[in-house]
Amino acid sequence: MTATEPDPLEPVFVALEAAIERDPGLSKEFRASRELFGPGVGGESELAARRHLEWFLLEKVRPGPDEARIDALIEQYTPDDLRRSLAESTAGVFEVTRVDPGRGVSLWDLAALHEYAVDEALGSQLLRPGDLIAGRIFPVAIDGAPLHRLSRAAAMWRDPRLLAAVKKDLEHAREMRPAHLRGTLRLRQSEIEAMFHTAVPRTAERADPFASGDQPVADARAVLEAGGLHPSTIEAMLGRLAREAPGPASLLPGASDALGEILEELAFESNVDLEAARRALLLAWVAIHANDEAVAPEAAPVPAAASARAPTDVATAIAEFDRKRAEGVPLEAVFGELERDLGLADAALEDDEDTPAPDFPGVVGAMVEEFLWDEQREHGADAAARFAGLRGLGRFAEGIGVFENLSGRELTAYVARWIPESREIVDAQAVHDLLDGLERFCAWAQANHDVPLADQLAPVLASLHESLPRLVAANRLCAEPRPDGDEQWFDLVEAPQDGAARLREWSRGTTEDWTLDPKLDELLRAGDILRGRRTGKGKLGVSGCFPGAIRSLELA
Repeated sequence: MTATEPDPLEPVFVALEAAIERDPGLSKEFRASRELFGPGVGGESELAARRHLEWFLLEKVRPGPDEARIDALIEQYTPDDLRRSLAESTAGVFEVTRVDPGRGVSLWDLAALHEYAVDEALGSQLLRPGDLIAGRIFPVAIDGAPLHRLSRAAAMWRDPRLLAAVKKDLEHAREMRPAHLRGTLRLRQSEIEAMFHTAVPRTAERADPFASGDQPVADARAVLEAGGLHPSTIEAMLGRLAREAPGPASLLPGASDALGEILEELAFESNVDLEAARRALLLAWVAIHANDEAVAPEAAPVPAAASARAPTDVATAIAEFDRKRAEGVPLEAVFGELERDLGLADAALEDDEDTPAPDFPGVVGAMVEEFLWDEQREHGADAAARFAGLRGLGRFAEGIGVFENLSGRELTAYVARWIPESREIVDAQAVHDLLDGLERFCAWAQANHDVPLADQLAPVLASLHESLPRLVAANRLCAEPRPDGDEQWFDLVEAPQDGAARLREWSRGTTEDWTLDPKLDELLRAGDILRGRRTGKGKLGVSGCFPGAIRSLELA
């Protein structure tokens, strides 16, 4: 089997789903469990159905006889060489760490702390290091090599802030666990669905089969009672939820909060169905703090600030939050608007009125990713791929912690000095794409974030389309710069001929004739700037060729 062949697991899942539909008991359970697993969002219904099927077959906990029926179906419809792929598959949240174009990618499991080599020929053309993937992967053997394949229903995000938030939450989840349980985490597919695809239901529609439809706290009690918990234990758990409000921006509800602690206790100390308990308790938790329900007085009072919010306001705010996320609005903006809608932002604004903007190293890279995301949404993947070279700006400006501190001076240093010197862009077309992308990025930043980059950089960009492509090519012919900095800067007064050039040295202001490498003749023009050191009598070893725009940076 080669990387270009169709996924052999696809017909297996098709056959298994058809077999479930033909079985009256299993088909009824399958349909009933759809809402328990989590409703799809927006246009994801087909992919959500596939994720539900994977969970139903490979993860859902059910009584012994029913489990045996599923096992029998898998054995009947799965070829012998693919049963291991199903049995040893795992769901997780992964970071793309390496891309081998045309072949595959390497994924780092952020919860289990394990690296997987993934056979993904098509995906390798689209994915980039730093992308976030959530879904199930299946072990396969290709030409004798142990590899994995992604489920076709796995989802991808290119958002460094989301990746950082997920890493932070998972690390916090590890810290909150008892010492003997710390280390790697195991995420279930239902948890991943709740994290990335399912908003917490805030309406009268209840996802749990125990739900009565209008009393989420009572529904949670019913789920816990069905698992054999004593009423006093149940009320104590509800009281703990009442004492801690769910955070509106939590990416992992139930990972490192009161709900997570309760679910961990249920996992180790009870026979409660954890999927049903998680969903029911999550609904109850939201209802308690939205004043939908009252907990028994002996449990804990609902905080006055929480009870002051009308449930319809919460439902409307969450619905708007979901709509904006589905449209691809940046998470930071969506969370900020959600806080304002829920009345949580005013107090923070009062406290922070005189506080300077927070320092967020890496913010420029995050803004570049947001720009590329907008380009992809508005103009397609090809447009975003064309401007992908702008990620170098994020690396160059990594130390800038406030986006407003990025100015035309920094951008001039990036495009006129760092780009030629880094030698990471090697052909003329890539240079033109970078300049076009930088121009669009500056206009986007000015229009969307009121940072006047377009006005500041326009004079510099106008001259670089002619000079930068040839100077990038010239730098590929130059020696590496000396680490000791023992080099001088020169203005090129006249274009070189047969290696002979007239240069004016910056430090002394003197003009002399020098001999350069003749290979640079066709690439240099009067007005360019050179950096180098004497290598012999009248000879200059050039280590850098730059456009005249860097004069404004006063590099000497």
